[in-house]
Formats: sequence, structure tokens, C-alpha cells
Amino acid sequence: MSEALDFAIDDLIDHGNTDYLEEITGYEYDSDISNAINIKNLSAALKKYYLRKAGEVSNGKA
Repeated sequence: MSEALDFAIDDLIDHGNTDYLEEITGYEYDSDISNAINIKNLSAALKKYYLRKAGEVSNGKA
């Protein structure tokens, strides 16, 4: 899990904003739901993305 967190931190530092995070996960904020739910949904998408990315790197696929 720490490798996935390292990837996430590096992406935030490299890109400097959260727009990139929405882009890589394919998640778009929905104005019809609350900010808290949007953040929860984006967080779940990011967790899945970075865990998958860490798994690919750990397995030598990246």
C-alpha cells in the first residue's frame, strides 16, 4: 500500500492540482450530489487506480 501512496504523492507534486487526479481515474464531479460524496467517490477511484498501478509495477508490468 505504501508504494501506491508514494505514486499518489508524486503525482500531486508533479502536477500540482487535483484536475489530473480526476483525469487519470475518469471521475468527474457531479454537481447534483454533495461535495462530501464527490470526494468519497473520487477517493475510491484513486485508491483503486493507485493500488492497480502499484501492483503492475511490483509485478514488473510497468
